[in-house]
Amino acid sequence: MNSNYDIVLAYGQGGHEAEMRKLVEGLAPLDKGKILVLTDSLKLNSLADTQFSLPEIRDKHRNSIVTVVSRSLKLLKMLHGIKQNYSPKAVLSTGPGLSVITSIYFKFFCKAKVVHVETGCRFYSKSLTGMLMYYIADRFYVQNKEQLALYPKAIFSGRL
Repeated sequence: MNSNYDIVLAYGQGGHEAEMRKLVEGLAPLDKGKILVLTDSLKLNSLADTQFSLPEIRDKHRNSIVTVVSRSLKLLKMLHGIKQNYSPKAVLSTGPGLSVITSIYFKFFCKAKVVHVETGCRFYSKSLTGMLMYYIADRFYVQNKEQLALYPKAIFSGRL
């Protein structure tokens, strides 16, 4: 097993992906470890040392519990493989649902710290991922001041 401090970036395609790119580009470079990307995006992330791709957990066009369970089990198997081959000590999340399962898994099995940035397209309502990650994340950031009324313990980060 790798003894370095690996970071998992968990995000979905589209706006979540763009937010993650801006977030990581603004961070200081890692001294040790790898950046592991876990996403449903088909685009390769140039910031990643290793990328793991899977389909969306919840298909927004078809409401099938069988699909959700099947894809969640595949994700858990993938997370177990990552745990066996890397040392995930932090998870950065910008959503959606795959971030929730990933964060819970690595927090519980690897004692990883979890940081979530709520999507910047929300002002007066919570996302489903945000509602869950608010209680899972060690640090929960919002990009719009209006969200502080919804998430009182959140940290205002400003726009990515």
